[in-house]
Amino acid sequence: MNDKDRESGDPAVARIRGRYPQYTRRRLQGFAERLQQKIHADRVPVTSLALAGPTERISLEDALKLDYRPAPLGETLGPLWATYWVHVMAEVPQAWAGSRVDLYWDSRSEALLWLNGCSSQGLNPGRHTAPLVQSASGGETISFHVEVACNGLFGAFWSDPQAYALVACELRRFDPEASAFYFDYEVLRQLEADRDPTTKPRSYGAVGETAQPALDRTWAGRLLHDLNRICNITDPDDRATWPAARAILDGLLAARNGSITHEMSAIGHAHLDTAWLWPLVETRRKAQRSFSTAGGADGALSRFQVRLLAGLSVCRHRTE
Repeated sequence: MNDKDRESGDPAVARIRGRYPQYTRRRLQGFAERLQQKIHADRVPVTSLALAGPTERISLEDALKLDYRPAPLGETLGPLWATYWVHVMAEVPQAWAGSRVDLYWDSRSEALLWLNGCSSQGLNPGRHTAPLVQSASGGETISFHVEVACNGLFGAFWSDPQAYALVACELRRFDPEASAFYFDYEVLRQLEADRDPTTKPRSYGAVGETAQPALDRTWAGRLLHDLNRICNITDPDDRATWPAARAILDGLLAARNGSITHEMSAIGHAHLDTAWLWPLVETRRKAQRSFSTAGGADGALSRFQVRLLAGLSVCRHRTE
């Protein structure tokens, strides 16, 4: 294809010009999904689930006094705006000693993890995991509560009044190496995938469209080529293949826009409409879920957040 063909408005030429990068991008996305599964590859069911409710919006102190009954996974909850409390008991496998242990939770609703008497993290259909133990002893029994709010992030998210349910609750071992690999790869994959078009429509809010990042064409081509190289040489199931892929990623992440770098402090934050698509009385709990999640269980930002806020390493960064 010559330069004249490349600038042609012929639909056939346009299809040829745009087809193969999209094939590659779909391959990169599939690889990212396989890699993401490695972050929590080891999983075990919890020992027991006990349910209380529906109740009013009450404090943890009052929730501890409720009558709890055994509850199986799959039990439906509701109606809309109802509150349930779940008491969970779980045993950490001996083999997980020294590892971080996370909760995986799905109630198709908003929820709040209560750990050691404190609100620890908000949970919702877009955020299913939360840290439980930073470094497990192995074999210990852990106990915690989950406060379930039968609503979605934007109020009455589900049209089915019985859509809220105890879908999933299990322990998962966190793999920091797989997490670092995935997020470093995924930030670059999204950066390359978002280069076209230059704007895209928004499905919400007052703004009609949002600007997409404009990448230098040479840099964008290198991203696509090198991310595809990683797919060629890496098997997510074979960790012996990971170091070569990390070397390619480190080279991409070391790219600079110029000779001067800035120091940036990345500080967790949250946005909350005080009363929008939910009752005013729900606002206090939404604030607690939002702010406990923004700060995190240990007050630290995720690696993904740091990468995004630091502009893909074009700035030196630190977290506070």
